[in-house]
Amino acid sequence: MFVSAMWACLRVDEWERALELFEVRKAQRALPPDTHSYAAAIAACAKGAAARKGPAVADFSARALALLDEMQASTALRGNPHAFASAMAACNAAGEPSAALRVFGRLESGEAGCAVSESCLAAALAACGEDHVAAAALFARHPLRTPRAFNAMLGALGRAQQWVTLLALFDRMQAEGLPPDPKALNLAIIAADQVDERRAAALAESLTELRGVAPPGAAERAQLADLRAARKGAALEQSKKGLAERRRAAGGVRLAKPKAVKLPPPADFAPVERAPPAAPPAEPVPAAEAAKKAVDQSLVDFLGGTRRAEFLSKALKKK
Repeated sequence: MFVSAMWACLRVDEWERALELFEVRKAQRALPPDTHSYAAAIAACAKGAAARKGPAVADFSARALALLDEMQASTALRGNPHAFASAMAACNAAGEPSAALRVFGRLESGEAGCAVSESCLAAALAACGEDHVAAAALFARHPLRTPRAFNAMLGALGRAQQWVTLLALFDRMQAEGLPPDPKALNLAIIAADQVDERRAAALAESLTELRGVAPPGAAERAQLADLRAARKGAALEQSKKGLAERRRAAGGVRLAKPKAVKLPPPADFAPVERAPPAAPPAEPVPAAEAAKKAVDQSLVDFLGGTRRAEFLSKALKKK
């Protein structure tokens, strides 16, 4: 019951509440925590490390490692691969990839009491960062050829900008009978965009067809945004290097921006004389005013000037 409640809290990102439930169960002597509650608590630490920023992040990774050691100290609790994967994820989120790789080393040595799972391998590949050589060595040592393991290795190659190798691994993934998911296709499109534009277009069509069935999730979109940001950063760095090389070629002299030159007008140039502004159109006379003038003129024609004045004065008196 406690474990189900903790995982329910984690599904809605209520990781603080999950840790509170773990402490409540830990305080009960009649119902001590089991291996599943430890795994949920360590997963809550990983979510807390991903949600927080600043120095407080290190507290979550330290707590995750302390809970892992506490769990491993008990023979009845040790050997939960989900707990190891969550502890590695907490270290990665806290910016401590070396600690995550040390945890993975405990799995490889057999000290953990469980085999390496795809979640653990994916966390270890993420801890390699841009070191694609170390990531490739980890991937080769463990024959886990699942979509998640392939995607983690593709992500390591993408961070290192090894585009040709990334496409080769993508082809191997398809050759082994694993259909590519949106995450793998996104990574392959970014790589193909660097080396083969035609293939990038074909992969984009495949991704469009696949999204009709399974749209990409938030994790795939976030990783794609990170890869695009890395690509922009690499392009900016390349432009800075090119500018530095041009300055060195100029003998250390700072390159000045070319000044704009104002050319004289041609000999046969004659300014166009502007026509005088047209007179504003006469304001139209309102229909009521025109009708009044027409009636007055009719009275003048019919009665004459003097009799018209008398007629108007009599009309006003009657009113």
